[in-house]
Amino acid sequence: MEIQQQDAKFIVSVFYASAPHTFWCQEVLLSQPTTVADVIALSGFEQIFPNINWQAAGVGLFGCKCSPEEQVSDGARIEVYRPLTFDPMQSRRRRAAHRRAQAMAKKTTRVKHKRQERVKTTTEQSTEKGHG
Repeated sequence: MEIQQQDAKFIVSVFYASAPHTFWCQEVLLSQPTTVADVIALSGFEQIFPNINWQAAGVGLFGCKCSPEEQVSDGARIEVYRPLTFDPMQSRRRRAAHRRAQAMAKKTTRVKHKRQERVKTTTEQSTEKGHG
């Protein structure tokens, strides 16, 4: 489905971030309203990234997840999402455990210092009494 520049009524952009600071963008000229899936097919995404299953990872319009059957309008920004490389809940649990371990280490260090101060003061007092 080849669309001539003069037939185009609106433009839709397709974005894909292949890495955290690298992205691919393609503008698609359309003459009639169409779906997200059709725009992705017209953009050539599947030929450029044949190993990416965009339907499994998901797509969105302006950062809000949507279905591939959703209609697009002029100036729409379709974002093809990357699949997750880790489980967000597992990552949250790991961060929480790390924070707990740090808090316990800090608490243990404080208790040790207090004990050492008490030992010091008792030894200083006993030496002062002995010299008296």
